[in-house]
Amino acid sequence: MQDEAARTARQGGGKRSSQGWLWLAMLAVALLLYVATLAPGVVWQDGGEAQLRCLLRQLRDPRSLARSHIVYYLLAWLLEPFPLGDAARKANLLAAVAGAVTVANIGWAAAALTRRRLAGLVGAAIVMVSHTHWQMSTSAEVYTVSLALLSGQVCLLIRFCRDGRVVW
Repeated sequence: MQDEAARTARQGGGKRSSQGWLWLAMLAVALLLYVATLAPGVVWQDGGEAQLRCLLRQLRDPRSLARSHIVYYLLAWLLEPFPLGDAARKANLLAAVAGAVTVANIGWAAAALTRRRLAGLVGAAIVMVSHTHWQMSTSAEVYTVSLALLSGQVCLLIRFCRDGRVVW
């Protein structure tokens, strides 16, 4: 009886481990695509304003609280000490990383809900090359960080519903 329980635990751990590798693979592919097509510097409109606010360390927008996006700017400031280019490029890289995390999360969620890896890969690929998500993931846009956080919450909810325990 104990041997069967140990074998089941090992098999479940292996399944979770393969899900982790699947998540990392989707993250890597999306990140490679987004970094390869990343805007090299300053962009225009809202993205340019986001880059400027990163450079000026302006957390709160004086015109409206709805335009503040504090989490995005705090994460952008964490990239400051790293030699990844100027502030505009670092803001673009943050969007690329967050976009890639979103792709991996959606792929993991699709695989977990359908119990099919192929469904997760197809779902991740569709989101990865969708016009709007790709565009937002290659220049300084705050939407990608919001999507990464939201899709992460969905993944945690799926794990909670499936396993019945809280996972942080």
